[in-house]
Parts: sequence; C-alpha cells; structure tokens
Amino acid sequence: MSKENKNSGLYLGLLVSSSILVYGFLQLQFNFFQLPYFWDELGVYSQSAIYMYEHGIGLLPSALPDELSRGHPILLQALWAMAFKLFGCTPLVARLFASFISIIGLVYLYKLIRLYVEPRFAYFLAITIFIQPCFLSQSGILLPEFPLSIAALAAAYHFLNKQDTACMLALIVALFIKESAVILPAAIGLHLALNRKVFTLQFFKLCVIPVLAILLYFCIQYFQRSYFLYPLHTSLLKFEWYFIRERFNEFYEFVVLNQGRLLLLLLGIFSIYIYSIRSLVNRSAGLKNSRSFKLLLIYLSLGIIFCSLNYFLNRYVLFILIFLYVGVAIVSYQVHRYAVITLLGILIFNAIYYAKGPKYSDVDFTYTDHIRTSVDIINYLKNDELNEQTIVMAFPLNACLWEPKSGYFDSIYFYASANYNRDEIKANYYIFTKPGNMDQYYKSKEDYILLKEFKSGFSSAILCKYKE
Repeated sequence: MSKENKNSGLYLGLLVSSSILVYGFLQLQFNFFQLPYFWDELGVYSQSAIYMYEHGIGLLPSALPDELSRGHPILLQALWAMAFKLFGCTPLVARLFASFISIIGLVYLYKLIRLYVEPRFAYFLAITIFIQPCFLSQSGILLPEFPLSIAALAAAYHFLNKQDTACMLALIVALFIKESAVILPAAIGLHLALNRKVFTLQFFKLCVIPVLAILLYFCIQYFQRSYFLYPLHTSLLKFEWYFIRERFNEFYEFVVLNQGRLLLLLLGIFSIYIYSIRSLVNRSAGLKNSRSFKLLLIYLSLGIIFCSLNYFLNRYVLFILIFLYVGVAIVSYQVHRYAVITLLGILIFNAIYYAKGPKYSDVDFTYTDHIRTSVDIINYLKNDELNEQTIVMAFPLNACLWEPKSGYFDSIYFYASANYNRDEIKANYYIFTKPGNMDQYYKSKEDYILLKEFKSGFSSAILCKYKE
C-alpha cells in the first residue's frame, strides 16, 4: 500500500471517529437521539415509515396512502421501515439509522474533496462542512433532503472518478429519494452535450437510464393513483414573474446571506480572482480540473432555476448548497494554504455561532426548542385534573398525539380537538403554540385565562381556560 493511500485510509478512519464524537456531543447537548419527531417529520415521513412497518414494506406507490407519500418516491420510507423491523419502531432507531447514513455521506464528502485536496486538508474541510448547522441539524432526522445530498455527493464523486456504473446507481437512488434530484442527470447531460458526448454509452447510462427509471415509477403511480405528480405539489409551481422573483429572493437570502455564508462566498470569489490574475501572468496556471468547475456551474445554475419555479423551503436547497461549500473549499485550497486555513476558521465560527437562530427552523437546532416545549406541555396534560376534558390544540402540537410511536406519550386520558370554533365545540381548555398559532391567542387573549406557560429558547406553549 502506498504512503498516500495509507494516509488517506488513516484520515477516513479519523473522519468516522470524529463524526461519532460530534454525535456524542449532540446527544449531551440536545438529547439528540431521544428526540421525538417534529413538524413534517412528525406529520408525514415518520408516519409513512410507521405505516410500512405495520402494514408491509413496498417500493411501489400503492405501498402508502397518498396523504403519506405525497406522491414522492418512497425508497427512504421503505429503508426506515426495514430498520424498524430489525431494531424496533422508535425515534431512537430512526435517528441512529439516519445518522449512520449521514456518516456514509461524510465519507463521500471527504472522498470528493480528496480528488483535489491532500488528505490532511480534505479531512478538516469535510468535517467542518459536515458540522455546518444546515447539514448537521438535518443529518439525524427522518426527512429526505440530507439523504438526497448524500446521493448527490456519491453521484458527483463517481462521475468525476469515471465510474459510470456506480454514478448511474447513485443517480437512480437520488431520484428515488426525491424527484427533484432530476437536476443531477440534467446537469451531467448538459455537461456531456457541451463536450459532444451525447450519442455515447456514458450519456445513455448517466442520463437516459436514471430518467427512464423514475418516469417508469411515475407511470405506475398514474395507474395506481390516477396522477403522475401529486396535485398539491404541481399546483405550487408558479411561472409568473412575481413568484419567480419572490422564490429567487428566498433562495438568495438563505444560500447567500444566512448562517455566515456571505463571508464564505466572498472568500471563494477572492480565490477565483487570484487564480485569474495568475492565469494572466502564467498561462500554465489555472484551476486544476476546470471542467469539474464547469459542471458545478451548470449544476448550480439549474438549481437556481429549479428553486425559483418550485415551492421553496430552506431544506429543499441542501443538495445544491453542499456543492457550493465543496467548490469554495477546493478553490481556496488551490489558491494557497492560508486561504484554506481562513476558510476553516470561518466554517468553525459559523458552526458554533449559527447553531441556533432567532426563530423556528429545521436547518439549525432551533427545532429542538420546539420539541422540548411540545414534550413539556404534553407531559403536563397527563395531570389528573384534565382527565376526560376536551383540550383544543392545532398543528403541530396535535400531530404529536396521532401516534404513540412518535415518542410523545404512551397513553392519554383527555380528548384532543383541533376545532377552535366555540359555536361548534364547547371546550374549556385551549393550547396555543409558537411556532404554530400563538398569534390567534394574542388577537383574543381577553377571552382566556392563562393557566400554564412553557418556554424553551424561541419556542413557547400556553394552556388556557376559556372564560365563561
């Protein structure tokens, strides 16, 4: 074994060990692996995995009711259900399994950076990118965006390493995690077209076969569900300029301005500028593997277009955003080691300073505050005085009571309702939450007596009694 390969293997082992330490810290700080499910994870993705666990695992659309699949491919739900079958249907198993998948993603992140960067710096860059709040917060939960990012990293690594069959499989996995991954074969296809490689076996394997595979899935969905794509999602596509501009602004705000990325991007731009100056002075100088950066530019451009047309949530952009970090890391390294050391300092600072934001988000750790208040108030509702009482609460809190396997309760002895209309239901007890419907309470707080308040960070929940 060569010294270079030995060092690379050593750093891979160190990387896995470091990731375990990171998760150990999260467990100590947030009780990470015992956290119940929350928000979309609570209402859709965990419910779909639990449904498969109870009713049978499948990969075809009919394996799930469409209110749980939401018309998406269901590969991840099937994998989670298999983990539940093997180890038990609990949030602990779900989070451990998600974290295991994420460590695989960290290895691919390292291997991708390692194509351009020596092992020592590749290790530090990979681990500091991994601990950025937008990625680490998503790495242990049952949502598809970070697994999609992992499949995208795998596809990019195998493509750049000229391993077409492995790349094809990674692309198929990505598409069967979430159909928005279609921009991956689109970017590769456009890159190959610009290099006059359209009528080639490589183009067929990397563009035609993955797209045909996901089209076949949606054709089956049409025969089983009477639609190709979920009608709610297609109704959210907007082609009017007003909505395109609004969604581009949301994309720009999150990708460029949030979580300290502006400074990171400025460093990347400065690094490219320095390389451009070098190229003018010395024609032999220039970015190594510039074709890889052309592919990155194509991919980011398609990502911006996709996010501007589609319904936008911050987590939807993670499988695009991670390549921005990779690109800045590589170009900084190729400029000078001082540039990459500066980048590492920025990444470490951002990981600590932006771990929690000022409002609810699932792309940092503020969601742990939301979970904590939900747990606290549900535990309080087990009070004997509330037995047999009707308690009105809205989403997301009421979703905590849909399924005991969600991690919030074993049994309850009150009646939950989501109807706040006093003309239809004469309940005495009401709950308002932030995030949720706290504004509704402030609009008519004179009608309620505040009984109990729970707060954790930005999040709060109050139990009120209606004034008779």
